[in-house]
Amino acid sequence: MISPTPKPPVPGGPTPDPDGAVVRLSRDGRYCSGFLSSPGAVAAAIDGDRGVTSGPTSTDFVLTAAHFLRAGDDPSGIRVSGAGIRTTVGDARVIVGTDIAVVRLVDAVPAAALPALAPEVPPLFSTTVTHGFGGTRPGEPAQARRGLLLAKVPFAVSLNLRTRVRHAAVCVPTERNQVVYGDSGGPVSVAGGVIGVQSLLVGYRHRELVNIATVAVLAPHLTAVRRAMGIMSGR
Repeated sequence: MISPTPKPPVPGGPTPDPDGAVVRLSRDGRYCSGFLSSPGAVAAAIDGDRGVTSGPTSTDFVLTAAHFLRAGDDPSGIRVSGAGIRTTVGDARVIVGTDIAVVRLVDAVPAAALPALAPEVPPLFSTTVTHGFGGTRPGEPAQARRGLLLAKVPFAVSLNLRTRVRHAAVCVPTERNQVVYGDSGGPVSVAGGVIGVQSLLVGYRHRELVNIATVAVLAPHLTAVRRAMGIMSGR
């Protein structure tokens, strides 16, 4: 979920994102996470290719959590930052029926490499790694949090019924206090391939109540993501 007030990172906690592909989206005191991607990376996943886009490269697309985008708001007010990245959002489209959004930046930004997108949903009990800015202050790097894919469900919904996830995975952390607000939209990876974006936590008033996270899985929506990128590229 979105974090309105960052918490300081825990000393000796998870390690920073090594590739700089994870970005922070912020607006009006709220923030979430996201990651750089491209039409080529999406097409490769649709074709069943798990390869990482070689770098250095550049892109103007970000995948993130749809619930960060409020209905009726102009997305151009959203700031995007990361390793060597300072820009704003130019356009955005929500993937209907799930908690995934495709954001187009006003400028192409550099990336050491673009992460591979997994073309299929991984098996249960796979080891997951989530990168996100939950619990960090502006300017601090994204953090990596390890977990376990515990279940795959066709549908999930937030406690307030506003956020819905079609094709979801349920993850539990394998380290202490690893479910963190502000990681929403960050990439969740298995064996080096991004399987989805972090979506829901069980919490109240931005306090985590249960150490469980729901992931909006990408594989069933890759064609819709490619279509959204194509529409925004044509504007």
